[in-house]
Amino acid sequence: MQRFTFAGFGGVPPIEKPWLPKIKEDIEVYVAAKELKDALIVGHSLGGALALWLPSDGNHPYKKLIILDALPSMGALMMPNFKSEHMTYDSPFNKQLLAMEAESFEKMAEQIAAGMVLNMDKQKTVKEWMLKADKETYVYYYTDLLKLDLREDIAKIKIPVTILAATYPYGKEAVQYTYKSQDQKLSNYIIQFVDHAAHFIIYDHADWFITKIKKEL
Repeated sequence: MQRFTFAGFGGVPPIEKPWLPKIKEDIEVYVAAKELKDALIVGHSLGGALALWLPSDGNHPYKKLIILDALPSMGALMMPNFKSEHMTYDSPFNKQLLAMEAESFEKMAEQIAAGMVLNMDKQKTVKEWMLKADKETYVYYYTDLLKLDLREDIAKIKIPVTILAATYPYGKEAVQYTYKSQDQKLSNYIIQFVDHAAHFIIYDHADWFITKIKKEL
């Protein structure tokens, strides 16, 4: 099993933008160099979006995807009348984040972490990850994620896809609607909605999550 930590996070040196396309290319180079066949990809959040992107050209060595709380288009979820080409690095929001003082950034990270995981002990962990990340990477990765729109390209994915989706804070009905609308071009997938869990399903239902992953593997 190989675990990837993205550049700019977890102590890994940052790289120049465009960030996410380079991450994708590096993974493709790694898989080709190792001559991996029938690889299974497990991806959470941004990693889940990247997992959907990797086989979306229809020509790949992967056999299955396990997607954890991720969508083909986060931008379409976050913004009405979303258009990928409107997402740019040089935006007022990005400038505001980059200029934010350490104390204000920490408070923001604490609020975001509280919404991403219900397990109180793990909220501190998520917050610390955000604070330790390279700041430019943290700001610009989100632009790359919002810019990525795979709603049409996922039609080329023919391998099985398992999706685990948290229902907090929007509720199961709203989450079901979101996934159904975004994944309608995905032909071979199953989805399980995880109640009483936020974005970090692995922390809010750790035992269930590990059992589920082992079964999928």
